[in-house]
Amino acid sequence: MDLTSSVRKIKGIGEKTEQKLNRLDIETIRDLLMHTPYRYEDYTQLKKIKNLREDDRVTVKGEVEIIKNKRSRKKNMMITEAVVADDTDQLRVVWFSQPYVKKKLDTGDNIYLSGKIRHDNFGLEMINPKFEQAEGNREYTNKIIPVYHLTEGLSEKKLTSVIKKAFDNIKDINDWIPNEVREQASIISLKEAIELAHFPEQSSEIKKSQKRLKFDELFLLQLKGEAKRRQIKSETAPKIDFYPEKTREFVESLPFQLTKDQKIAAWEILQDLKQDVPMNRLLEGDVGSGKTVVATLAFL
Repeated sequence: MDLTSSVRKIKGIGEKTEQKLNRLDIETIRDLLMHTPYRYEDYTQLKKIKNLREDDRVTVKGEVEIIKNKRSRKKNMMITEAVVADDTDQLRVVWFSQPYVKKKLDTGDNIYLSGKIRHDNFGLEMINPKFEQAEGNREYTNKIIPVYHLTEGLSEKKLTSVIKKAFDNIKDINDWIPNEVREQASIISLKEAIELAHFPEQSSEIKKSQKRLKFDELFLLQLKGEAKRRQIKSETAPKIDFYPEKTREFVESLPFQLTKDQKIAAWEILQDLKQDVPMNRLLEGDVGSGKTVVATLAFL
């Protein structure tokens, strides 16, 4: 499996999942690995319940004391409510439209909860948190969670799993930036950047990844610009001479004196027009800086 392989090559990807990925313009392994998160939620901070504050994004470890499902009368929505406690206090936890949570959790379970703390009439609570049993490896709690653009029927958990399988089974990711350039720019390899983008353990790793991926984007734009400039230089264009006397008469007829910058810009444009290659120039300036008079000089 390489970067050009179809996502169907990934074990466990069927036609339906492929169609969902296609809706995100993901067709190849390269498309999948470059579908990077648009933001991150940092739940690496583990807090005791008594130390929680409103708007905290944290992870809590505790024991499930109560958990039940009930149906909302107003919206006919299934609500799962739980009370989780540690050795300092209790915390109300609520999941909306996720009745399966009751099947996965039971009273007495020791779990990790990662989410945002809010305050209502009943005090502090955590809404729709990610959860995992305290025993075993943690994949979705007490860590930095990437947040992706998704499509209907494709969950964050499923997409993350697919990306992990692809990255673990890819043969190699050739880096198109030479080592010496990477060293000069202080950027990491492309493979490391992709890995840190999807599976960061620290916020500093996200910055390293973003620096490399942004470098690639800007470098490609510069290369395209340079290729365009070389193409223009390889083409021919008629030489256009300017008439010094007519230009002098026009300048002297103006009710104001040209500034030094206006003179320089006009002269450079006139020199470009005398060449046998197309001119490639942008005349830029603030409103009222005199762009029109400079352009007029080129038309004489």
